[in-house]
Amino acid sequence: MMAYFDTQSFLMAMFAFLAVFCFGGAYISYSANRRRILTARLQGQMGSGDTGRASVGFFNAMGLVTARISPKGASNELQKNLVRAGFTSRNAFSIFMGTKLLLFIGGLFFLTPTALLIDASPLIKGFVAIGGAAFFFFLPNFVIELRAKKRCNEIRGHLPDMVDLLEICVSGGMGMDMAWNSVANEVRAVS
Repeated sequence: MMAYFDTQSFLMAMFAFLAVFCFGGAYISYSANRRRILTARLQGQMGSGDTGRASVGFFNAMGLVTARISPKGASNELQKNLVRAGFTSRNAFSIFMGTKLLLFIGGLFFLTPTALLIDASPLIKGFVAIGGAAFFFFLPNFVIELRAKKRCNEIRGHLPDMVDLLEICVSGGMGMDMAWNSVANEVRAVS
């Protein structure tokens, strides 16, 4: 019996595998990096102002590349969104733009062969390739927005406890600077 080889099915399966592999690898890398940062912070090796050091290696290199091709500074609204999401490093904007560019190029790379296999007019094929790549281009915007909302909700949840703890410390006779340091040390373990 002769095996039936369908090129379109094979390419779709290959793209699905690559997508799952890439997203899974990115998630595992993100989790491992976050765990490393939290472990270092718990051991006292990292100061509280170093939250921007989460982006290392590949993302720093990508930030350097996009710093040359992107505008010199982020718009005020984009900068505010990055800070709300917790990205406070100097090169957060470059890394953000580099991620968008990489996702756009990757989307074009993976979706163009798929679009060529579709039995449709060239206009539809172009729309599938460019539209899919545009979706990937705007995906970091959605991630930043969701992360900013999550972080704001976390702050809203812990702020009343922090104010109560600050009031207790000051009422107990601590100076304001010592009370701030005590509250910051307590809250840092939670949020």
